[in-house]
Amino acid sequence: MTWTPRRIRPVLLDAEAAHRENARTFSIPRRAVREALRPGDRVKLIFKVDQPKGGVETERMWVEVVEVASDHYVGRLADDPLALTSLKLGDRIRFQPEHVAAREAEPDDPLYTDDAAFAVVSRRVWDENAWPGRLERHTVPDPQFSGWFVLAGDETEPYMADPANFQPVPQAALFDKFRVIDSALEGPVGTVMIWNEREMEYQLDPG
Repeated sequence: MTWTPRRIRPVLLDAEAAHRENARTFSIPRRAVREALRPGDRVKLIFKVDQPKGGVETERMWVEVVEVASDHYVGRLADDPLALTSLKLGDRIRFQPEHVAAREAEPDDPLYTDDAAFAVVSRRVWDENAWPGRLERHTVPDPQFSGWFVLAGDETEPYMADPANFQPVPQAALFDKFRVIDSALEGPVGTVMIWNEREMEYQLDPG
């Protein structure tokens, strides 16, 4: 007899809605990424616990995408639940792009970000706490640097020409201060990402 994994439809947190409520601190992959998942991708979903206990109301778990449909995905639960009693490792989960809270990326993945690498950050952003509205990736000869320049977007040409107006910052520290940036540092040299306030995410600069 062939064993068939159970197909479960648990209650999932709408990660996109949660992000919109706290767009600058609750980071999720960009919509373009969430809508382009492929079989084999691993994503993190946030499950609502069916029997909350001890203040635990949600559980984050990895799910491997196994099917891609026009309006949803089907994945296989890759974690063994600790709080959820209705799920078990291997169960098949149906979900949609809005439920994706994270996407796993290895070093050879275009979406991978190295927490230990340095970004070059405008002091308008780092010292004056201006929102980082523009991210640019340049060629940087030092392998410790990712090539990303993090700007407020209103820096003048004289400001940009003065190296004293910039400082190297470990990307881990950058993510701590501006959590949502970790969803945007993707793409080759020449990539420019712009913060879209209406969509509440970074998007590729069409120019």
